[in-house]
Amino acid sequence: MINDTDGPRLKAPKTHFDRRINCLFFFPARAITLLLLFLIPPKTFALQWQTLTVTGQVPTNGLGHSAVFDSSSDEMIVYGGYDASQVPISEVWVLANVSGSAGPASWAKLALSGGPARSEHSAVYDAANKRMIVFGGFDETTARTNQVWVLSNADGTAGTPTWTRVAIVGPEPPPRRNAYANYGPISNRLIIFGGEDDSRSKLNDVWV
Repeated sequence: MINDTDGPRLKAPKTHFDRRINCLFFFPARAITLLLLFLIPPKTFALQWQTLTVTGQVPTNGLGHSAVFDSSSDEMIVYGGYDASQVPISEVWVLANVSGSAGPASWAKLALSGGPARSEHSAVYDAANKRMIVFGGFDETTARTNQVWVLSNADGTAGTPTWTRVAIVGPEPPPRRNAYANYGPISNRLIIFGGEDDSRSKLNDVWV
């Protein structure tokens, strides 16, 4: 157990666990220039905070972004969020060498043509096919949406990253923000749970 004074206080952090090195990553909102690592060293029960050294230009997005992690390539992809005027943006950034095991981590902004602006959306990652799948959130008009978009070649290493809107057949979940999302790589299914609708009511429905 770690005492409350042992680590930083973070607002709405995105978290990912890397089983290869027993490491839990925290990526905080409104402190996007700093990536924090919560280390669980192998072969010991000791817990330790560590700040990751990051080089290069840093993202401009803050609260409301998403972050997905690819353990096979040791990369984190950060998408969307709000700009300084609290308007959703469409920027996509890739942080290479997230674990810091091969040297300093470094940011790179993907060069994209078009694509949706989103904040408080849900994002999952299909690591086998390098796809980031995005659902819901606020769009560029700050209206809630239920659209599904896919960014292929999401880390920019296997080709040009390209946004495609998914055509939905049949009933669709109501527009919402902050839904929980999970992806089943074997079934190729996106699972959506909860969130908040236009009336600001908390939802408990499940969609696949």
